[in-house]
Amino acid sequence: AVRDVDSSIKIILHVTNRKAKTILDKLSSCDWDIAGLSYYPWEKSHGTIQSLKDNIKSIKNGGKEVMVVESSMYWNYGSYAEDCTSLQNARNNLINPETKEVYDDLSLKTLTVEGTEYNIVEGTLQNQVNVLRHIMEETNLSGGTGFFVW
Repeated sequence: AVRDVDSSIKIILHVTNRKAKTILDKLSSCDWDIAGLSYYPWEKSHGTIQSLKDNIKSIKNGGKEVMVVESSMYWNYGSYAEDCTSLQNARNNLINPETKEVYDDLSLKTLTVEGTEYNIVEGTLQNQVNVLRHIMEETNLSGGTGFFVW
């Protein structure tokens, strides 16, 4: 239907996890132009930034344009244990592909909730800015052509 309205409009097919290439391959017979990926560092299923880069490169090698069309980073957080698991995932996923360590401009913090310690990326505005910048830079370096903050 989009093509009937205007054939120059680009169609984005949005996929939300690191298995995007497999899903998109199954939809290769459909009419779309751009692979739109989600990337949230705290989502375990989204993997590390290196996983995102590998996904972008793999999809691009298949001949499609790629954008990160949904991403964000917390700037604040509660102190509930279920939140801490997600915050721990973010720390585990925010690994600089060059150094193989957490990006050195992110402040880290240990939270103790109900007797359990969680090593997390601290919820600050500056960390939010730094994380989004890293995701944008790595998207660009991998050949991605766009980035949207959700």
